[in-house]
Amino acid sequence: MARIPYVLVDVFAPAPGAGNRVAVVLDARGMSPEEMRAVAQSLGTAEAAFLLERTGLALSVRFFTPGGRWSSPGTPPWPWASPRPAPA
Repeated sequence: MARIPYVLVDVFAPAPGAGNRVAVVLDARGMSPEEMRAVAQSLGTAEAAFLLERTGLALSVRFFTPGGRWSSPGTPPWPWASPRPAPA
């Protein structure tokens, strides 16, 4: 697998190392859902965000857990994100 740039972010936390650690893949353009799932599994975090497209200030983001794509229509895992439900 190619090197994939990512950062670890502690969300819902007042300090680094607290809260919920998630991985953010900085450029997931061209990655298949299967590749995203495999990367999410290998990163060792509860969830991972994959940044796909940027239009102005808006980002297209897909969320995965180690088990697969996160597509809950409820509250997103991060307060600044509004993921679209997974296609049927």
